[in-house]
Amino acid sequence: MSGETVEIHTDGGCLGNPGPGAWGAVLKIGDHEETISGTEPGTTTSNKMEIRAAIEALRFLDGPHTVTVFSDSEYLVETMLGKKKRHKNLDMWAELDEAAAPHKIAWEWVEGHAGIEGNEKAHQLVQAALSKMKPA
Repeated sequence: MSGETVEIHTDGGCLGNPGPGAWGAVLKIGDHEETISGTEPGTTTSNKMEIRAAIEALRFLDGPHTVTVFSDSEYLVETMLGKKKRHKNLDMWAELDEAAAPHKIAWEWVEGHAGIEGNEKAHQLVQAALSKMKPA
């Protein structure tokens, strides 16, 4: 699947903020769709889960791709576009830079809960993962 155009929709959230968290991503690779998700049972934040979703989605890809990452996190998108400075979560930003390095990426902000199919699916992945967790 190397070299194909990829659309990624990501989301992250927590039970409380901070609290246990989850992330989800929907990857459209050509005509194929993959969904991935995960949890952070310790104490984390929604912002960290938004970053984690992007990291794991980009790590999922093999080889370099042309990618558009869609997120409802202004924090994620504006930071990756250089509009916000990195003051917190520096270790995670370094992970994201490494995961992003092989790819040509466009970062796009989308309004959350606005009926955008990929965003809604990513949100559903997060909610499903959170529903299996205990609040902090």
